Amino acid sequence: TVKKFNPISSISINTQFETTDIRKEHDLAPAFTPSIATFKNIHWEISGENPHNVVVEGDKLITTEKFAGTIKLKASVENGSGQDLSFDNEYTIMFNEGT
Repeated sequence: TVKKFNPISSISINTQFETTDIRKEHDLAPAFTPSIATFKNIHWEISGENPHNVVVEGDKLITTEKFAGTIKLKASVENGSGQDLSFDNEYTIMFNEGT
């Protein structure tokens, strides 16, 4: 049997986080539409300015200082939209100073 290909139509993620003055992991918690998308291996990349040295580890963003600001985060899934067609999307992530 041939497996049906299910392209990604969207990926929703958490986009607002609080920072502290110690290392903190922020879970992006990606959710795929449709949930039965064939390919779900996301490559994350911070695009543009990153003055607070936010780091990507798996599906998490890591911060090590308290700050307020935004970064642009690009998600790319190889073959996510079709054979040799990656699914790409860019998100604006907002950070607020926590207590």
